[in-house]
Amino acid sequence: MPEIIPANVPVDIYIAKALGQVADLPTPVIAIVPVHDNWNDYGRNFFARLHIRAEGVEPIEIRMRLMFEGVNRSEFEFTRLLNEHGDVFLIDVVETPFASLLVDVEHYQQVIGALGFEVGVSALRKLHDATVARTEGVDQALLDLIDGEEFHFGALRNGGAYDSLRRGSRFFRPDIPAPVEDAAINFVFSAHVRSADNLYTLPFRFHRDGIFRDRASVLIGRNGVGKTQLLKAIVDGLHSNHAAGFLRPHFLPAFRPSRVIVFSSVPTDPFPRWIGPWHGIDYEYFAVNASGEEGADPLLVALVACKKSEDRKGFGENRDMSRLDVVEAALDAIGLWDRLHLPLRPRRPGDELPHVIEPGNQSYFPIGRRLSEQNTIRLIQQIDWNRPAIVLDEQMEPRRLSSGEYAMLRFAAQSAAAIEQGSLLLLDEPETHLHPNFVSDLMDILDNLLQSTKSIALIATHSAYVVRETPRVRVNILTLEGREIRIDTPRMQTFGATIDSISQFVFGDTSISHRYQKTLSDWADGTGRHLGLDGVIEEYGAELNSESLSFIARRLAQPPTAEPAPEEPQAF
Repeated sequence: MPEIIPANVPVDIYIAKALGQVADLPTPVIAIVPVHDNWNDYGRNFFARLHIRAEGVEPIEIRMRLMFEGVNRSEFEFTRLLNEHGDVFLIDVVETPFASLLVDVEHYQQVIGALGFEVGVSALRKLHDATVARTEGVDQALLDLIDGEEFHFGALRNGGAYDSLRRGSRFFRPDIPAPVEDAAINFVFSAHVRSADNLYTLPFRFHRDGIFRDRASVLIGRNGVGKTQLLKAIVDGLHSNHAAGFLRPHFLPAFRPSRVIVFSSVPTDPFPRWIGPWHGIDYEYFAVNASGEEGADPLLVALVACKKSEDRKGFGENRDMSRLDVVEAALDAIGLWDRLHLPLRPRRPGDELPHVIEPGNQSYFPIGRRLSEQNTIRLIQQIDWNRPAIVLDEQMEPRRLSSGEYAMLRFAAQSAAAIEQGSLLLLDEPETHLHPNFVSDLMDILDNLLQSTKSIALIATHSAYVVRETPRVRVNILTLEGREIRIDTPRMQTFGATIDSISQFVFGDTSISHRYQKTLSDWADGTGRHLGLDGVIEEYGAELNSESLSFIARRLAQPPTAEPAPEEPQAF
């Protein structure tokens, strides 16, 4: 949800014919200088230079886009203004509506780094910066200008500019952290959680393994032991809104991921839906199974972001996949990719975009279709943000997805769009609504993203299928005894173990085991002994799995009055 950035101080911004006109001004100096060249973005030239000279730092000069409404070459409007107001003047006198954008994400870091948080954000707001406008969401006239076709073609031509619009706000904070090359460090996390009286203290180990996946750690335990609250405490420990003091969650050694991304499948979860970067954290929240959110559908936003950056590689084992390639691989495996479509606004005279279909008089674009650079820009500009992405069946009718398919679609798109180098992903019960086969697919997607970006994930789960994908050293078992929490590591190797073994050794799931054993024992003592083992196999072999047949065979081999020994699966 948008929030006004808490930075609003007086700042002077000049438009100057040349840098010489501002050379003698006291620092900080912020000046826009026109660019005169023949380059263009599809006939538009919104080029300008942002010059910043501040105390104690080297001067910086950044190429930017500054668009005046109704003017396809900004230099013409600059020339008119300079003729009217002189060779240097304050931007406050400009009456023509305008919008600007720094075309590289790191340019926002440079501006805030040179001017400081309050002056830097105040200056960007005065420049009618598109990223500030999107973050705050209050200046509707400016937002309409940014969303128009002219701005899209003239300012958002390359993927870097689109990423800048989406992600430049990460630097709107007083303490810009150093880049995180790799989030995989070993650390201990401690926090007080309301489920228990004692302190939760968990080791997280992310050292490299030769065989096992090494970037995801799992929290398991029964309902009520505090898994979700523990993930929430991790978020609290990473932002400045949480009260300081002894009870503040803490990490040893200090742990500062570049981003924190929450994926929750629990409708009543306690996670913040939004935290502004100025609170000391680059944070994003996704409700994996939600639908009907206010504003633009987060799934659609994620798909469009991946589509816009489809030519930028860096994912996969050989770093030859784009974010969209990751989504395609995930959705193709479950039969959704070829039928996935993006919603478009109603067609207008002169609209030029290939492959558009219009079932039911509504326009859609098949996301898998490749486009030229110019048509990709047209696609982004023509998206209908008030409707969701849909899957169409062979008759071009909307297909209702299962809850599992929908969860996989959202996770694949949103995780691929949101993750950055050195991120921390928090997944709360990702197995909810997923078939066990989908759990394995989800873990494959997750591992691909984590390895590609040197990120890590913490997963709270009830699922033995999730635990089976994780080595024992990265599994924490939470057990609540009265009001005291106990945290243990499994004795058995969980990675690749059988579901039955994990259920008993890790989850302590003996009651279920006893129930099925009693059912099979009673049946074997009656019908089974009457038929004999060969008869059981002949009549019921197709209905019983190998484990059940083995249990019945052992039961039949015992004297009729004997009680079966509890089955103890072998630890791996």
